[in-house]
Amino acid sequence: MTRVREEQDAIDLVRRRLLEDWKLSEDELKAMDSKVRETVDEASEFATNDPEPDPSELHTEILLYALSESNTGRNQTIRAGRVGPRGPRP
Repeated sequence: MTRVREEQDAIDLVRRRLLEDWKLSEDELKAMDSKVRETVDEASEFATNDPEPDPSELHTEILLYALSESNTGRNQTIRAGRVGPRGPRP
């Protein structure tokens, strides 16, 4: 398990890369970690305690993919945008 973690754990790999390749210090990593934890805590607090959105917001901020048939017969994404209260927008 230790070998797998050393070779495949994304957090450990990034940490090692920041130390070795980017030459960050342990103190810089600790400050970065603290900021990340603070951001996650704020997002968690917001998600837990903010009121539910109004039902009129149900169909806003939805990613929209417009597809068309290509010459090969396969669908291709030709446009991506978001749907707002007044219909699609870029």
